[in-house]
Amino acid sequence: MNIKRLVVSALITMLIPTNIAVAEPFLGSIGNAALAVDTALVAKPSLDRFTGRRINVEVSAYNAVIGQTDSRPWETADGSDLRLPSNRNTVASNDLPFGTRLIFPTIDPGTVYVVRDRMNSRYTGKGNIDILMETVSEARQLGRRQNVEVVVLD
Repeated sequence: MNIKRLVVSALITMLIPTNIAVAEPFLGSIGNAALAVDTALVAKPSLDRFTGRRINVEVSAYNAVIGQTDSRPWETADGSDLRLPSNRNTVASNDLPFGTRLIFPTIDPGTVYVVRDRMNSRYTGKGNIDILMETVSEARQLGRRQNVEVVVLD
């Protein structure tokens, strides 16, 4: 890793706190620099610290690619840019307002996800949430899970 990448990694760590490793395609010229982010510096959420309502939903995954989104896969429905590492904890839901924070205790209890995107209108009112994944293989591994507990933080 060259010095330029180390400096960029340090800046990302200081300016954009995140506990999500970001794959190279989303960083453009930065490349693997974000993979060097020290996640130990970021406070991990603990379910005992959070009070929130718990709901059960059907969870699936999606990727920021044209075949699964519209012609601008890096832009969410609320206008967020998925190329920024701080937006990689995005979920899509038609039933929760933008900005709602969620934890999936059985899928990824160490990450607080944020509703930034919407799903196809046929999923409105059905309790579905799509989690943004880095790769197609990660999305396939998650698959479609029914009756998943979600903690809604706000």
